Amino acid sequence: MARRKKNEPIDDFTIADTMNNIIGNKVRLKVKNDAQKEFAKLITDKEIVIASGPAGTGKAQPLNSDILTPKGWVKMGDVKVDDFIIGEDGKEHKIIEIHPQGEIDIYEVSFSDGTTTKCSGEHLWYTETSDDKPNKISLPKVGTVKTTIDIMNSLYVNNGHKNHMIPITKPVNFKHSEVKIDPYILGFLLSDGLKMGGVKLFAGDTDIIDIISERLEDSIKIEKISNDSFIYNLTTESSCNENPILTELEVLDLYNCKSEDRFIPKSYLFNSIEVRLDILRGLMDIDGTISSDGYHISYTSISKKLIDDVRFIIESLGGITHLNTKKSFYKYKDEVKIGCDLAYNLTLVLPPDINPFKLKRKMSLVIPKNDSKPKRYISNVNYIGKDKCQCISVNNPSNLYLTNNFIVTHNSYVSIARALELLYNKSNKLEKILIYKPAIEVEEKHGFLPGDLQEKIAPYVESSLCIVDKLIGRAARERMMMEGLIEIKALAYIRGSSIDNSILIMEEAQNMSTNQMKTLLTRIGDNSKFIISGDMDQSDRYSNIKECGLYDAMNRLKPVEDIGFFEFKIEDIVRNSIITKILSYYTPKMDDKYPKKELKKRIIPHVPAEDRAKLCEGVDKKESLEKVYKTPWWLKIRNNIHW
Repeated sequence: MARRKKNEPIDDFTIADTMNNIIGNKVRLKVKNDAQKEFAKLITDKEIVIASGPAGTGKAQPLNSDILTPKGWVKMGDVKVDDFIIGEDGKEHKIIEIHPQGEIDIYEVSFSDGTTTKCSGEHLWYTETSDDKPNKISLPKVGTVKTTIDIMNSLYVNNGHKNHMIPITKPVNFKHSEVKIDPYILGFLLSDGLKMGGVKLFAGDTDIIDIISERLEDSIKIEKISNDSFIYNLTTESSCNENPILTELEVLDLYNCKSEDRFIPKSYLFNSIEVRLDILRGLMDIDGTISSDGYHISYTSISKKLIDDVRFIIESLGGITHLNTKKSFYKYKDEVKIGCDLAYNLTLVLPPDINPFKLKRKMSLVIPKNDSKPKRYISNVNYIGKDKCQCISVNNPSNLYLTNNFIVTHNSYVSIARALELLYNKSNKLEKILIYKPAIEVEEKHGFLPGDLQEKIAPYVESSLCIVDKLIGRAARERMMMEGLIEIKALAYIRGSSIDNSILIMEEAQNMSTNQMKTLLTRIGDNSKFIISGDMDQSDRYSNIKECGLYDAMNRLKPVEDIGFFEFKIEDIVRNSIITKILSYYTPKMDDKYPKKELKKRIIPHVPAEDRAKLCEGVDKKESLEKVYKTPWWLKIRNNIHW
């Protein structure tokens, strides 16, 4: 199919053709449960659908799932609103909503590195697949959002290769805290230094001794036991002085700890990137291996706990691991002996900019390879039964957070796929998607914000654009905006317009006033659909939610058969020709609420606009009028307000 030329009339080259060039066959909406089927039917049958309820219904994880927080792992059932969790960007993000889901179907998702997690069938994942490729334009491959069920039905491509790759977390930057033993030295000691009779180092490589010497406190010295020995003692200048390293090892329960029982203290695990990387390098310089070509890196220990801790550090740095077991062995009188203990071998892959070694002879073998970045594929999805679940919303623009093994999973998500799907369908003859949100912080006075109108509105619709980005990719979304297929609009300037042949998406409707809702609904023109949604428990404008426009519309307009109502939260869609019916339900009640003599009093003809703006800033219209009329005469003179 030919691509539309620049300046070619859009009528001659259909919207669907343009979308096909930009996003191909990427947008597919599949209903997976009874609630979604009911909602989809409403969209088909009704001209206007107004939805309310908690965000992201159905996108859930069991209450016993691990969620990563700045202080460690916490169970999903124990997190609370305003708690901080870690996002896929490695940063802290606040939980803004929690939505219990009751007992629902649960699936176990397995990954190519042997890790697993549990979630609902409607839980959302951001994955890259063989289908996530731009069509006939040179755009980079981008992923899209899919449900667990979608993934289960498309696990492998025709050649038998795994199809769904999920993003890997950026290095997690836990808050730095001071530790009493240098991290690199502790890593070395955990590998081969926690022996009875003091603090000893077993090292045949003088470079390691040089590294440790540079990191020791002035009060501690390193001494070789004998010239023909590879054993060193860490002692104080005077035998009367307490050895701070020995003392801290005792506090950490590591002194005289057997090899099979060793572990990394929590104070080092949940610390800054630098601390975690240093302790990893101390471990790897002794017990880590690297192949001559630099491709294969591994770490071996007979302590399962230590292996789990090393795995934690690697995954927290944005890497992945594969765990294997084997029988341990050792040499005695030049003869290899099989040990009694089981050895755990951890193969690891880290981001190209992270070198797991500090020892020069090992460090130099590591060749950063952009083509072998850590990748985690979904290998299997199995139904395992029912369990109590909940979903969470976090203030992360990407909507992603970390669950067990640093697996990146999606946050609560209201699908805009329906709007894109409708736009893609030629038979609908729709021309564009309009995205609105109430800008309540500046009471819709966008002139107080820097930049042109689009720049003023952008902060309020950013989360909606992020959703579009996750569905079709940012490059495709920007192309659609350039083509005029997606527009962001200011609610303040909607009065007087008639919206034809468009899909209007209005989110955060719980922050709209009754008058704004009425104005919005009566702008619907020919062949248009509206998507109006909000969570009435999350209003930033009304302490009494009954005052908001969404609540008012959900109750006032219930008798209008042409409007569909859905108390849940997915997305809503609308069409046309019912403005008269809407107005008939607003007008009589407005007259009852505000008698004519009261309405006359509400007019302020002589107060200068500048003074009215100062009085009204940050409050609702009714409150601001009361503020003007209740101002004493002497205060009016002092404030230079002339009547």
